[in-house]
Amino acid sequence: MIFLIILFVLILLIFIWFLIEQHLLWVHREEITLSHLPPAFDGTSLLQITDLHHREMGKNNCRIV
Repeated sequence: MIFLIILFVLILLIFIWFLIEQHLLWVHREEITLSHLPPAFDGTSLLQITDLHHREMGKNNCRIV
């Protein structure tokens, strides 16, 4: 019986996580130094947006695209 209760709680927690995770925006910043690039690229920043899966990031979503 205790096994079923634990299993139910785990399934419920996983379900709640999937509901919450859909509304999170994860930001990861990485600084990379490449010595072979020309000096013109010094200080250049890149932005990569992936795996949004129809998420909304505020009222100006079209500006993201």
